[in-house]
Amino acid sequence: MMHKGGSTVHSTKILGIAGSLRVNSNSTRGLKLVLQNASTKYFAETSIVDLREVVLPIFDPSNKSDTDQVVMEVTGKILKADGYILASPDYHG
Repeated sequence: MMHKGGSTVHSTKILGIAGSLRVNSNSTRGLKLVLQNASTKYFAETSIVDLREVVLPIFDPSNKSDTDQVVMEVTGKILKADGYILASPDYHG
């Protein structure tokens, strides 16, 4: 939250989602740099969901249960964000 001209201005919330499972992934490192730049240069509130660290279940439309704690936490982060940056590995092979 920032103050500008006597009024309160909420900073933009950006969520980065890192989709690589590789250790020291180039796409994850790039995502972290972009989020750091958004935070320091534009005062955005940034957070990251690293799919290497967060184990999400396979989507099953027949399973109506929404009680999975990890899914609820990630969903909460998604709903709170104003914008998203997706970083996915690019395979040529």
